[in-house]
Amino acid sequence: MTAKRFHGTHRKELFGIPATGRHVWWYGAPFVMFEGDKVKDLWVLGDIHGLIERLKDGASNVAVA
Repeated sequence: MTAKRFHGTHRKELFGIPATGRHVWWYGAPFVMFEGDKVKDLWVLGDIHGLIERLKDGASNVAVA
């Protein structure tokens, strides 16, 4: 397991927050299950609350340690 920083552009309403067009990011951890050499399943545990706060506050470019 590794922690990742995901990012994207807020283009559509998300969690009830209208699109802002801003770049946003959030932390998460992907969990991948394999069957042989192929990916069987992928789950991502993400910091949704952190993402929502960035969307609300407009703090999409502020890094959090």
